[in-house]
Amino acid sequence: MSKKSKVAIILMTIVIVVLAIALIYTIYSFNDEYSYSNRRTIQTTIKSQSLNESFTENNSIDLDDLTVKLSGVTYEPDGNENMQEGDKNVFGITLDFESKEDINVTDLVYDFIIFNENNEIINNSVNFGTNDTKKYVQGFIKDKYNENGFNSFSKLNEHAIKTGLVQMNNSSEDLTNFSEIIYSPLTKEINPKQVNVRIINLRYQLEGKDREYLPNTDLEFIVDFE
Repeated sequence: MSKKSKVAIILMTIVIVVLAIALIYTIYSFNDEYSYSNRRTIQTTIKSQSLNESFTENNSIDLDDLTVKLSGVTYEPDGNENMQEGDKNVFGITLDFESKEDINVTDLVYDFIIFNENNEIINNSVNFGTNDTKKYVQGFIKDKYNENGFNSFSKLNEHAIKTGLVQMNNSSEDLTNFSEIIYSPLTKEINPKQVNVRIINLRYQLEGKDREYLPNTDLEFIVDFE
């Protein structure tokens, strides 16, 4: 092998090593940036007298061009007309996503986890979540249950007291406000001291604007029952 060939091989090897290190660093940095512990959380705490109440104070989180509200919670031990026959202990929340500039909301996607003070999962939508959501759930499981997040969605369901999920669009003709009611029948009666509603990986678009994505920002409504 000639001297030039040896030099070329050495240089190529150096380039490959540098690229490999850069790739590893990029992957590590991405995972670290969007890891559960490094996510930004915007919280608000709501004081509530009962499990059937509408909220008007401390119930909103403001983003640059969107306001997100937890408008109320409901609990119906005997179920309701929107659920299947036999569904009991139905817990519900109402979420409102309101444009701050009187512009129509044309697209909105999010995942959520609802849990009580004992970290029992009252409802969640992450079974078919994105890769970012999977990373979040792995961290959530480690944080709340001190368990390995491998097979994270099945692990999450081990701590769930819900038996189903119903999401109903509650919007009127006013497209500047996207409203949704989310129900879950539960396996038992509940009387929680606190309920946390976390919205994760929010994606939305307002008419005429670029689509927004919040991959490392969580919105959390903490409902304290007095």
